[in-house]
Amino acid sequence: MNYCAPKMKIPVFAYHEIARREDYQQLLEYVNKKYLVTDQLFDAQLRHLADNNYITATISDLLNKNNSKSKNRFVALTFDDGHAGNYIFAFPILKKYGMKATFYITTDLINLPRMLTWEQIREMSKEGMEIGSHSCAHKLLGLESESRVREELEQSKIIIESNIGQEIKSVSYPNGSFNARVNKIALECGYSTACISNFSFWNNNGNGFVIPRIIVDENFEVFSKILNHDPTVLLKKRAIDIIKTSIKTVAGERVYYNFYMKLFNLKEMSEQ
Repeated sequence: MNYCAPKMKIPVFAYHEIARREDYQQLLEYVNKKYLVTDQLFDAQLRHLADNNYITATISDLLNKNNSKSKNRFVALTFDDGHAGNYIFAFPILKKYGMKATFYITTDLINLPRMLTWEQIREMSKEGMEIGSHSCAHKLLGLESESRVREELEQSKIIIESNIGQEIKSVSYPNGSFNARVNKIALECGYSTACISNFSFWNNNGNGFVIPRIIVDENFEVFSKILNHDPTVLLKKRAIDIIKTSIKTVAGERVYYNFYMKLFNLKEMSEQ
């Protein structure tokens, strides 16, 4: 199947955890509330995509440009970190609507409480979900040494490939932290795409390696308006993105990250 039409702008949505509302409280230590989406809302979002004839593409699908005259509407769904709800809730709902997604796995977190297991990851891969790397230890790669970045990207790729028996082609940078050096190393490690957190639609005529994404929150109306390219919502989202980038530039990425963790009273996922 061919996914990309000329000048097509595709929304690439970024999720983290899907959970029942009653489970939110126990998750808030490790996941920012704005990154939590209920199973009911996720179901409604996918039903909306199905009702409006959207086709879901994995990240690797986006690079398939052969016969790119398709008039179909496409969307890509991605999940970061490897939370257990990705398998318990998101995976069955994706299968219910015949849709697929790309799951980015942090290898050091596999088999921890409330995180995915290798058995679950292998099952999702066999059912057509794409598995990608989210590094080994979820570090701010843009601040790490060249040798540490290479280790994080190389080893996570090797570990996942050895466990699922599939080539890993895509990486998502933890916390959206990257720079030109990180991109260079990722390419050298054999990745074809790298997902980031910068707000934008993916354009198949642009940089094929770096994939911008749109963070999904608990607002169905905003989700729908983004699909329709509503200018008011897009301008607001881009303005917020610019403000965040400016703060990181002025204060420094490490200061911003530490403030973020303290502001939302979050623990590192490895501490659970």
